[in-house]
Amino acid sequence: MKRDSHRWKWILVSPALVVLILAASGPLLIVAVYSVLSPGNMGGVAWDFSTEAWFRVFFKRDIFDPETVTLNADHLAVFQRTLWLSFQTTLICAALGFPTAWFIATRPVNRRMVWLFLITVPFWTNLLIRTFAIQELIRNTGTVNTVLVWLGLIREPVDLMYTDFAVLLGMSYVFLPLMVLPLYAA
Repeated sequence: MKRDSHRWKWILVSPALVVLILAASGPLLIVAVYSVLSPGNMGGVAWDFSTEAWFRVFFKRDIFDPETVTLNADHLAVFQRTLWLSFQTTLICAALGFPTAWFIATRPVNRRMVWLFLITVPFWTNLLIRTFAIQELIRNTGTVNTVLVWLGLIREPVDLMYTDFAVLLGMSYVFLPLMVLPLYAA
């Protein structure tokens, strides 16, 4: 009897699972297939198998001597910077997320919902709008520089925009709630 009820649950949930799997893997599969095809005319693709695109991610050919192949230092530098910033973001979110989740979990039951509400408020605003808000804070004439100049801590604005610090700040702001909520649930 119990086995039949589990079977019905899987049958009922299977359409949603199929949609989720296709929605998650479909675009990734399309990109993977296109990455091993040859470039076509006017930005399209020719249906000829080619690993040239993946080769050019890691290596580059000399313009004057196509037989000379070297590592593509620019792409590898971007890859290294991406890994380093993502590692730092993870550490910052963990350092701020664990105590926050612990704090929420140790509050009285009737107060936890207020704290969870405050954690989820940023999700109500579009990511693009939140990005513009952070830019407004850290630009040369933004709030942070204006306050620092007014307090006399600096003489002229510090260039914070378009730096690794700005990327780290933005990513930490975006991903912190995504660290706190699962930790709280656990």
